Amino acid sequence: MPPDRKQQLINSMPPSDLGDFLRHTNVVGQESQLCQLYSSYLQIPVFLETESLPEQVRQRTLPCVWPIALRSSSRSEVNAWFDRGLPNYLVFLTKTQINQITSINASCLAFQKIVSTLGSYNYSVTDFTNQDVYNTIKLYLSSATSPKCYDSNNPELNSTAWFAEYIGSFITFLTVVDLQSFGSQQDLQVFTVNPQNLLLLNQYKVDVTIIIYYIQLVYQQDNNFSPLGLPSLGQCFAPGRVFTQLTSQESLTVLGNVNRVCTDLDPQIAAALASNFGENIDAKVISALGNESTSLSISQIKSLKPSDLVDSLNIFSNVIGWRKGQAKAIILSLLSSGFVQINSSASLLNLGSLISGVPSTVFSSISGSDLVTVSRNPSVLFYILSAPQIVQLTFVIQARQSK
Repeated sequence: MPPDRKQQLINSMPPSDLGDFLRHTNVVGQESQLCQLYSSYLQIPVFLETESLPEQVRQRTLPCVWPIALRSSSRSEVNAWFDRGLPNYLVFLTKTQINQITSINASCLAFQKIVSTLGSYNYSVTDFTNQDVYNTIKLYLSSATSPKCYDSNNPELNSTAWFAEYIGSFITFLTVVDLQSFGSQQDLQVFTVNPQNLLLLNQYKVDVTIIIYYIQLVYQQDNNFSPLGLPSLGQCFAPGRVFTQLTSQESLTVLGNVNRVCTDLDPQIAAALASNFGENIDAKVISALGNESTSLSISQIKSLKPSDLVDSLNIFSNVIGWRKGQAKAIILSLLSSGFVQINSSASLLNLGSLISGVPSTVFSSISGSDLVTVSRNPSVLFYILSAPQIVQLTFVIQARQSK
């Protein structure tokens, strides 16, 4: 072909003719010559989509067309490449092509597609790993002083679903240091309340340090953001005050979650959730509160129906951290209900952590031998030592009478 007419002549072939040509045996020789052919052909995405080539030809084709796809900058062009043209070729990706994402400085729209596509890629047959892909993502996103590919004035790049679009499933590799290299807190916090980004934190196992940092950014962006919109683990690190906006039913749902996933729940969160029930406390609420029942007020405890109080005894007796007034209020309510009697070693043991609230007069009515029996239980002794001094003294005096 005359050099000055090469492009014209190559483009005179419809995709079907070019496909027939490349399917001939031994037509494809040096990869450089194939790349020259593709560099002149203007219908490559259509050609790749409509023509089925032998595996060895497809394998040599990808290095030729990959850089062109990376540079595509319009939404329609990117979709033509990644949704229709390249799917049958991406299996031949190599670490070289992954590195080209940053060396060529792929367009933002092409980069979005790459993150989405490689999020569910089969890495078992490649010379690179998903960690390698994340390293490329990190290098790409940290190459700008503000969040790369975000422009509030550009309709194509003004989405606040930035984490979902440019990190995606690779968020499992993200560290706080990496995140801080992508932009300032003021820049990044704009993205944190986007539902698609929050969904990522629920979908994937993200490091807890990222969760904590992310939640801080959420409340810098919106100091009244509903905890219902947070990922499960994120609710553990939200400020306690934001939980007061929840209804009773919402509070039950959140309690079920935080008791399941939080290792050391902020007392302010527990107190806020408990306060949302007012004095409408029943056995169902107590079950949801679990060990957070220590957040109940005295008036809430006194508002419990006797039947709910008895049904909740197995939970109350295992709660650690009762204040003396709370434990005493529960015990007095139990005694006044008539459903519970405290007159033996067995009944004392059933009280568990509530023993610290038993009045001294009750211990005076229990036989010394029974008190000696329960004193052999280390837990009982621990709870007695947290009781008022008069109760401790009465316990000891009554126990000595058994001798």
